[in-house]
Amino acid sequence: MKIGDILNEVLGMVRSHHVRMEGDFVNVVISILLLEGIGRSLNPDIDLLSSALPILRQLGAQSGGGMLRQGDFSMLKVWAGLEARKFLQASIEDVERCVKYDQLSPNV
Repeated sequence: MKIGDILNEVLGMVRSHHVRMEGDFVNVVISILLLEGIGRSLNPDIDLLSSALPILRQLGAQSGGGMLRQGDFSMLKVWAGLEARKFLQASIEDVERCVKYDQLSPNV
């Protein structure tokens, strides 16, 4: 999954609904798009969402309790989505490995 695709879709919705965005947010989005482009030119298989998971875990451990007490569940939603994605990706890779080495076929 490409972060750039997600951000482009968000920006498309922002434009279609004529929502004003803060300049700082626009700078962050452009920076992320540039970083992903540079990363993909160096390694086409790079997955920034998977790379971000350890950082989000650490951030959640440091400041997650305070955010939850204040009723801010945004980081929890991002973390849960990334964890679920990583789990599903690992499961798909396990199944593909089993199929490749003929471990799912009955011994007939």
